[in-house]
Amino acid sequence: LGVADELARVYSRTEDLLREARPSTTVELLTDWEDEYDLPDPCVTGVQTVADRRAALIARANGIGGQSAQYFIDIALSVGVSITINEHHAFEVGRDGMGDGVGGDEWAFVWEVTAPAATAATLREVMECVFERLQPAHTVVWFTYV
Repeated sequence: LGVADELARVYSRTEDLLREARPSTTVELLTDWEDEYDLPDPCVTGVQTVADRRAALIARANGIGGQSAQYFIDIALSVGVSITINEHHAFEVGRDGMGDGVGGDEWAFVWEVTAPAATAATLREVMECVFERLQPAHTVVWFTYV
């Protein structure tokens, strides 16, 4: 009986350990999980609830990254913005015609994100921050709101 209380306390914490081992159910170790995944994201400046923090953690833990246009379109959709992406290229005879823009080789590294002009300023700020952080290092992203 002398050690029963302590063993009962340790045994009761085994369920807590299982809960804390998963990002989707963590409570006590949420801050440690966030440190591991470099959260909170510097692009998010507002106050986040525990549910928001956990959702960001799950998204970061499950995210596999990417460089395709579809990857960035999906990121924008996740914050509620429908976009299109136009990848620019240098002018090429036979590919481009009269009236097309004339640009040098550097245009091969420029991609344009077009979003609705009605996109809220806060959503614009978050989306632009995230895109600029995740864009391939050799590229330039250009935002247009129409």
